Amino acid sequence: MKKLLISFLLTLISLYNYSQNTFPTQGNVGVGTTNPHCTFNVVGGTSLQGTVSVDSTFTVNDTMRVSDDVFIGGNANINGNVELLGEMYTRLLSDSSFNGQKRILVITSDGKLEALDIPLGDEN
Repeated sequence: MKKLLISFLLTLISLYNYSQNTFPTQGNVGVGTTNPHCTFNVVGGTSLQGTVSVDSTFTVNDTMRVSDDVFIGGNANINGNVELLGEMYTRLLSDSSFNGQKRILVITSDGKLEALDIPLGDEN
């Protein structure tokens, strides 16, 4: 009986001391920091795999490197310089056609902007 009571008490103590990650219902949460400055603050390298969706503003305060394609489904506003290493082509500038042609915007290798009229059916 004594062993059973001791076993029971040890089980209760271990359940009481068992802890899980808890998150506050208010305030900021930090990973790699004890003083988070926003709702979710990660300090250090971060790796994300899969799709990341942002419903509001996405801000990069330093350098952003993209190792694959970038697709922009809306407007791109750039406040500063853009350095192109290689060639850049845009798809159709607009879907409107005139005189059997479509107009595209091209940035040439010397950095100049040119609007080119492409005959319809020859856009690629």
